[in-house]
Amino acid sequence: MQLKGAAIERFLDAPPASIRVALVYGPDSGLTRERAERLVRAAAGKVNDPFRVAELTGAMLKADPARLSDEAGQIPLMGGRRALRIRDAGEDVAAHLRALLASEIKSDALIVVEAGELGKQSGLRRLAEEQAQAAAIPCYLDDEAAVAEIVRRSLEAAGIKVEASAVAWLADQLGGDRGVTRSELAKLALYAGPGGTIDLAAARAVVGDAAALDLDDLAAAVAAGDRATLDRVMARLRSEGTSPVTVLRAVSRHFIRLHAAASRWAGGGNPEEAVGSLRPPVFFKAQPAMVSALRLWAQGSGGASTRHLDRALSRLLETEVACKRTGAPAELLCARAMAELAAMARARSVRS
Repeated sequence: MQLKGAAIERFLDAPPASIRVALVYGPDSGLTRERAERLVRAAAGKVNDPFRVAELTGAMLKADPARLSDEAGQIPLMGGRRALRIRDAGEDVAAHLRALLASEIKSDALIVVEAGELGKQSGLRRLAEEQAQAAAIPCYLDDEAAVAEIVRRSLEAAGIKVEASAVAWLADQLGGDRGVTRSELAKLALYAGPGGTIDLAAARAVVGDAAALDLDDLAAAVAAGDRATLDRVMARLRSEGTSPVTVLRAVSRHFIRLHAAASRWAGGGNPEEAVGSLRPPVFFKAQPAMVSALRLWAQGSGGASTRHLDRALSRLLETEVACKRTGAPAELLCARAMAELAAMARARSVRS
């Protein structure tokens, strides 16, 4: 079965004994890891109990296919439910899981499978969605509203007040990975201390651009047509395992802000005023590049226009949809879109 919304939270708190396999997958690797640990803890009490928890990888099962049934069939020494955690699961893990579910092995062990983004035709995802003894838990990237709620709840739980301007800025900076978001909020909590307050200045001072520096650099390079920086940052993001969808959404957020500024410029004023009116505010060091990009994409003979920014946003949305539905290599689709947008920026620079 596939779980959605509030059903996911209920399942994470108390996975039913009838469910033997829980697939946790999606582009947000931090959220995938967080939810997998919650499931292991719910089943076995702790994530590192050597008597009730076993950790495997897709590579280990490929080298020793019998390992899964051996681990699943073990009875915990001190009683209780056992948890098996399979990290880095690929499509070949589906065959092992299907064989185990069809076997006569008596086991109440919960097998928690962690995977990256899976398309609708994925055998692993289909098994988890269709089998009565399995559950599929998607882990999509947090949108700004969800990040804002996480910021408020996390800091309030630590006894810290957070101003609305800081929440808005943090929601714009974070969200590409739940693990990074949690880490940055932990830094903020340590900085403020119980009873403290986080304002916009404190958020910028502590988090700065660290959580999304590479993605910010990439978005700025695409908007400016800076192919050298684009290629360098894309290579770094690939080496760090950043999801192509994370990249596309970061660049989309940048172009959405440019679009908003272009609309305000078209209504009167100048590019500097339009960029200055954006909320959350553009970091002062990034304002000159933002103004330059706005002129590049929005300035026309008849004044400011959003026409070229509309095209860019459509291209980004089309690419994200293609990454999820076509089965084509997501990294290739993403890289091609980045190159095309940078080429559009360079072409407009030449014309101007």
